[in-house]
Amino acid sequence: MAKKRKLSKIGLQLYTVRRELEKDFEGTLAKVAALGFSEVEFAGYFNRTPQQVKSILAKHNLAAPSVHVLPAVLRSSLQQTIDAAKTIGHQYVVCAYLLPEERKTLDDYKRLVDLFNDAGTLPARSRQRHGCHAETLLHRSRARHDKFQRDFCRL
Repeated sequence: MAKKRKLSKIGLQLYTVRRELEKDFEGTLAKVAALGFSEVEFAGYFNRTPQQVKSILAKHNLAAPSVHVLPAVLRSSLQQTIDAAKTIGHQYVVCAYLLPEERKTLDDYKRLVDLFNDAGTLPARSRQRHGCHAETLLHRSRARHDKFQRDFCRL
């Protein structure tokens, strides 16, 4: 019989409790920690400063290795986003979703690649990584997805 492995860390994507965070930010994080989660992934800080977020996480013995952002945030406040991520302790800054109007054509994707490449230069200097979720493409047909992958990889 194979030896069972126990997870050393288990995290929660906080987007799933965004309404609760909006109402009671610290209380929600306390409940998340009480449920046994040790890591969380943010999708907004609900008007808290990075230092406040860091302090609340420490108080409840939580780590936040990643954060979700939208391309608009990268365009409008890239350096602030990177600085906040560094303060809070995020290792990953992940583009959570590409809005439909941002991904209609191959040129749209090329512009997004340029944005992500620009964004990727700053985290590299602060030992962070940048990524993008693939869920945006999952609703497409397999053939269209494969064509996108081929085209995207040539950029």
